[in-house]
Amino acid sequence: MRSVFIPVEQTQILSQACEAVCYGFLMCTFFISLYIHFNISRRTTQTKVLISIACAMYVIATGHFAISLYRTLGAIESLKPAQSGIVAFLGDKAAWHLITADVLFVTQCILADSVAIYRCWILWDRDFRIVAPSVVLLVGNLAAGYGSCQQLANSEASSLSHAHVRNWILAFYVLSVAHNTVTTCLTAFRLWWVDRYISDHVLHPPLYTTILLLIESAALYLILQVMVLAAFVSHSNVQFLFLGSIPPITGITFTLIYIRIGLRSRYRAQLSKTVQQPDMSEVAETFSIDLSIAESQSTLTETTMTVTERISLDVADDMRPCHVIMHSQPRIVIESPEGRAVVAV
Repeated sequence: MRSVFIPVEQTQILSQACEAVCYGFLMCTFFISLYIHFNISRRTTQTKVLISIACAMYVIATGHFAISLYRTLGAIESLKPAQSGIVAFLGDKAAWHLITADVLFVTQCILADSVAIYRCWILWDRDFRIVAPSVVLLVGNLAAGYGSCQQLANSEASSLSHAHVRNWILAFYVLSVAHNTVTTCLTAFRLWWVDRYISDHVLHPPLYTTILLLIESAALYLILQVMVLAAFVSHSNVQFLFLGSIPPITGITFTLIYIRIGLRSRYRAQLSKTVQQPDMSEVAETFSIDLSIAESQSTLTETTMTVTERISLDVADDMRPCHVIMHSQPRIVIESPEGRAVVAV
């Protein structure tokens, strides 16, 4: 099967158009996340870290978009008879604008991979054993990414058809896909594993839950990386259409995650003003999720409880609020800022 080939001038224009659309969405989600951040009373360490990273991603995506626009305008200018031509302008791998764009692209990917590890670490209750393989892949990805930038900037290996350069780029793509496959699967599994304990009390349709899992596990970013890798392996310059969109889409992915977390924090802050200490009779209340699943005891009064699983407060920032019906034993202990309630499993 022949690979899909698009002329370089069409590729640049289409790539710029795709990046412009994605950057517009990024602007919307970024400023929404800023609005939410400055309008929530309870800012945890996780929300502060994520909003800082969202700002960094927005700055990098803005820089990449500006350079891509400069390259597009420069390519149009190079069509004049006195200039060398569009292919010569865009094909100069040693040009400062292309080197800068490549460095920003790699930096955005490395930053996104680092955030994925951080969220996975938080969700798995800060267990370094869970994220250790991902950290190893991240180190290798960092070396391959910036090594690719150095090789592309080398005038002696300035073409993508050069085997040595392609090996560096291929290593970067493969390590990036492998890393994000691991972190995405771990994140999605953890969210599903927690959600199944509260599924009897949360009336969410399956499609809603699936969409939330795709958003919160950064699956969109992984899918785009797989598409880029497939295009690169097939020697198709369709890959450049995707490459321009990765920096803004990466920012969109993680600002959406922050919006989800920020809205939950705001929702919990409102609940903390109204939720009172519950009775031990059957009551329906809404709490933020800080779950401790305990073995059954003889009564619903003050008893000693054996904890079989605990999700920490920071992990709770990534969980969903739910409506919990209180019954008899065995039970779940749900803690709110106002007190503790014992809930049936």
